[in-house]
Amino acid sequence: MNRHYKTDDYEATGCFDLDPPELVKWVRDFSDEYHRTTGRYPVLGTSYAWWSTCTNNDATFNTTHALALLGPDTVPGGWGSWSFLQQRQPDTEQGGLFWHADQASLEAFAKGAN
Repeated sequence: MNRHYKTDDYEATGCFDLDPPELVKWVRDFSDEYHRTTGRYPVLGTSYAWWSTCTNNDATFNTTHALALLGPDTVPGGWGSWSFLQQRQPDTEQGGLFWHADQASLEAFAKGAN
């Protein structure tokens, strides 16, 4: 399945017109290709609400993929914790992406450590 989505596609359908098994397969296919070409798995960015609705809270990615949690939220899909937290300040467009640990572990992650 080769799909490229724009923001409008997501907003119109929520789950890109895929049911949970189809969407999990799409994420798996994308992840496997990404891993094949880069040697590492992509960071998956999601919220609990989206992941639990669109993938039926699938837990097959939590041992190989770092989680970028969108906003302070419940951690989905069997991940024990988030690696990155994307947070926006209330009533502004400003925010940031926060790493869960120290600088040395972030540098190790950037160099390919999981």
